[in-house]
Amino acid sequence: MKPSTLAAPFLKRVTLLPEKVEAGRFPFGHLPFLKGDDFVLDFGSAITILVGENGSGKSTLIEGIASCAGFPMLGGSRDHRPAEDAGSGALGSALRLSWLPKVSNGFFFRAESFFGLAGYLDEVGSLDRQGGRALHRQSHGEAFMALFKNRLDSGQRAIYLLDEPEVALSPRRSQSRLMCLIHCIVVIARFLSMRFLVKIAGAAWKTQ
Repeated sequence: MKPSTLAAPFLKRVTLLPEKVEAGRFPFGHLPFLKGDDFVLDFGSAITILVGENGSGKSTLIEGIASCAGFPMLGGSRDHRPAEDAGSGALGSALRLSWLPKVSNGFFFRAESFFGLAGYLDEVGSLDRQGGRALHRQSHGEAFMALFKNRLDSGQRAIYLLDEPEVALSPRRSQSRLMCLIHCIVVIARFLSMRFLVKIAGAAWKTQ
């Protein structure tokens, strides 16, 4: 059998299942994109960046997709199971993901819970996947960049969900590091057939 030549995006569509909506429970009916029960999001490129005002539901959507795809809510890859993981959310249980082909490799990065994820990875991960140093022995910004540089290059088809990956970057170096991060994502996505869904707080990025 010949290997598949299908390229990213592997996740083609996210659909809300009306029969799974729990009326009155957050986020249903609370966020603009969930005011009705007909939410559908199609993906046409290898990189998707969500931009919107605070409270518009960007993080909630990424977390819902991550949960539906089988990633732990604390963050990490599908085989990571931190003891303090919060489990799946209501939105994740009400989504259907359409893949072609379905991929099992990937990583969910959630800035809000990065400290807990870093501790878990230091315990169970190999240091060469973290730049040769424990993440908790690096500054917050260094740990972020070490994770991105060493975890987002699997050489396999994968999907990466990144929620506010730029928040730990220092103001003095944030622009250069953010551009480095975006460059790495674009290069990896184009040449390693990977799929990214990224939320950048307060910034709009146009992708090809």
